[in-house]
Amino acid sequence: MASLVTPAVVAYLAGLSRLPHPQLDVVAREGRAEGLPLVMPETGALLHALVRLTRARRVLEIGTAIGYSALWMATALPDDGQLLSLERDPARAARARAHAKAAGHEARVNVMAGDAARFLHKIAGPFDLIFQDGDKPGYLPMLDRLAAFLPPGGVLVTDNVLWSGSVVPGMAPLEDRDPADVAAIAAYNEHLVHDDRFYTVWLPVGDGVAVSTKGQGTEVRSTGVRSTGVRSAEVRSTEVRSAEVRSTEVRSTGGSKHGGSKHGGFEARMESMSERLKEFREFREKMNARILESGNLEIKRFFALDSRAYEDGALPVKTKELLGLVASLVLRCDDCVTYHIVRCREEGVTREEFLETFNVALVVGGSITIPHLRRAVATLDEVEELR
Repeated sequence: MASLVTPAVVAYLAGLSRLPHPQLDVVAREGRAEGLPLVMPETGALLHALVRLTRARRVLEIGTAIGYSALWMATALPDDGQLLSLERDPARAARARAHAKAAGHEARVNVMAGDAARFLHKIAGPFDLIFQDGDKPGYLPMLDRLAAFLPPGGVLVTDNVLWSGSVVPGMAPLEDRDPADVAAIAAYNEHLVHDDRFYTVWLPVGDGVAVSTKGQGTEVRSTGVRSTGVRSAEVRSTEVRSAEVRSTEVRSTGGSKHGGSKHGGFEARMESMSERLKEFREFREKMNARILESGNLEIKRFFALDSRAYEDGALPVKTKELLGLVASLVLRCDDCVTYHIVRCREEGVTREEFLETFNVALVVGGSITIPHLRRAVATLDEVEELR
């Protein structure tokens, strides 16, 4: 995308910058030669700085292309950091993985190929920083899910909010801009300005970047600024430390095994999650990724079916997760029970509602479920201690 800052200024600032890894130059040349949708270098530098400022350990990216922006962020992550990037095009996803490997960051970067809108219902938060650079009509529909992934103080970075000036009143849209994309970005910007979950700074960097910090439960408003500086107090400081959870890929097959919380208090306390729950989540997500990497079409179809079954519909997500919890207890799948308890808690299920759900499972499953019920209550106690 063309920068909205004058070429002379861009060239001058570029001369003052340095790349955190030489592989970035390789990816940039490759992408520009092919006309691929890469972020501008100054946008990449901003992403790198934000990851460092927030001390992020877990980063989510929507829209990988061939891994240029992913490398900018991965090079800022700590050794135990993890970046999950979602890319629709399998060929581009493969190239992004290759670039991450060439840079020596394959252990930090996981690129998943597929529709991001569906993957968002398979992955588990929290994430310290999220970079939205996917299909523009998807910006607004994805916003609630992305907000749920962020703990208080977490940062959502959105690219292309100016769309080469096409969304700016009085500026003629470029001929190559799809009117649907222009309308989608304009609607997203207008919504974000009034979204009290975030404090948003609008930066004329690259093709326009919105940096939105999730609030601490109080209403905040957004503002425009005329410089590319971002105060560290308005992004995330040292308090934001996500759970030391590794790669977040997809849920396991025992009921709905995706995550993402709508309760910031729970997410913010993930760092205090017990070692047992940490190990459970890490192992589940690691092995889900290994299973999907096998390329078996039938397995992938089942995972996709499982994902859709727990999406919001005639029955809300909360109800579906409770149904999954009942089924898991009756089937005596302790891993599934643990997962659904965490998910139900994230969806706001109270202890009283849990106990009634346990009772339904006991009535349906009989006394043989009692040992699993004991473990379920112990898990619930564990999860409630995080509140």
